[in-house]
Amino acid sequence: MRNTSKILKASSFFLVIFSIFVTYYLSQVTLFNGYGRLYLLPLSFLVCFLLFLKPVLLNRRGIFINIFIATIFARYVLLPLLIPITNYYYFSRSMTPPDSTAVNEAVLLMTYELFVITFVFYLIFYLLRNKSLNNINKYRLINPENLSDQEQIEFKFADNNIGYLGFFVLTVILIVLFPSALFNFNFLRAKENLVSSFTEEGLLYSITIYCIMTLKNFMFIGLIYKASVLYKKNGNYIWVLSSIILVFLNTSIFYGISRLDIIVTFMTSTIVFYKLFNSKKIFIPLGIMALVVLSIFQSVTIARGIVGVKESTSFLWDIADNISIYLGGPYNVAMAIETAKFFPESRNISVLLFDIFRPMIGVNIFIKDMPIYYSNIYFNERISGGIRVTQIIPMIGQGYLFFGFIGAPIIGIFFIWLAKKFTVLSLKLENSRIEIVYIVTLSCIRLGFMLGQNTMNQVNDMSMNLFLFLIVYWINNKLIYKK
Repeated sequence: MRNTSKILKASSFFLVIFSIFVTYYLSQVTLFNGYGRLYLLPLSFLVCFLLFLKPVLLNRRGIFINIFIATIFARYVLLPLLIPITNYYYFSRSMTPPDSTAVNEAVLLMTYELFVITFVFYLIFYLLRNKSLNNINKYRLINPENLSDQEQIEFKFADNNIGYLGFFVLTVILIVLFPSALFNFNFLRAKENLVSSFTEEGLLYSITIYCIMTLKNFMFIGLIYKASVLYKKNGNYIWVLSSIILVFLNTSIFYGISRLDIIVTFMTSTIVFYKLFNSKKIFIPLGIMALVVLSIFQSVTIARGIVGVKESTSFLWDIADNISIYLGGPYNVAMAIETAKFFPESRNISVLLFDIFRPMIGVNIFIKDMPIYYSNIYFNERISGGIRVTQIIPMIGQGYLFFGFIGAPIIGIFFIWLAKKFTVLSLKLENSRIEIVYIVTLSCIRLGFMLGQNTMNQVNDMSMNLFLFLIVYWINNKLIYKK
């Protein structure tokens, strides 16, 4: 408890000092192509951290809070520092860089976004906290701050697995009927030909892939839980090593070519491992595994073919490029602003509705053939003329399309509220079923990257991970109750 508090205070001190340094540095160097006010980003982080983020970081717990603040730091402090150092001004993914006016507006829009989003974050997570969570007798939190040194969390798995077994049999039958569905999954490296949506192969084929993805999660949870029980029973370290292998397999077997999915799966699997084993003696094997995950990350990069217009000049340039892409840097926000100007039809309300419902598992079957484009397609049209549809329009850029400058943070505000609901759910000891811990942790981590994502990413990820998983979980519990 004390160590955690010291680490958080030390981290806070570092973030403050580093943001002061970056603000001063950017105010002294010459910046080009509309980046003249780039110092506003680390300065706004400094102010918002002291006013809104630090109180939440020091007084609340939850994986979303940690990931969310870390991504904000990378986006508003680390990236602005790297932009002049690596000359990351003009060319990244587009032959035609954004106009300096759009870049300047992007910096102002991101500054405005940060103040609005962090204030709402502070309001929801700190000022308007769930009062019921203060009643320790009613809700015991999964949080070391609320437990004595003698207490430990005892996670549970289903007592009766009839529902899970039935789902396993159903999935095996579907695999027998559609064996080629297995070839849609990657192991260790991404296959360059697996770049299409699985909804293109027919309904039953899509259901087969969806069931395999969900079954993989259940098998990982069930096996690692059983290994933890055996380890606590006999203390044999072989069960720890077996569980590390399970973390490795759960991460290295993946569908699609999303690099963020790989990172999120690895983080979730590792957190569940630590919760079950409560051991601090396995940093080395997990560190080695992290290197393997990085190699998988690189193979997906190659498979996606997202080589920028400007070839990589250094390791730091690659870091700046990845932060800009996945966390929505000024370059990408400027591209979103120009998308609104170049394609006014992208601002239609029908596009927003399509952004929300087209990625939703189940609903997408009925509306996938409608003659409407994602906002992301317009965004990629601006970047590469439609050659590649792989880049992510940042959430603030998507909000700018539909709600203008003032209303741009509305989408982000909604996902902050949603993240609070997931965080509250993850902290209740009454929800210590390891299946729920896994799926809620995965959702919280994904939401932590929200500012660089958009409704399409979040809706697709949550519906794909939660919908069938919770149905199978609910059915299995009902069968237990009937017993």
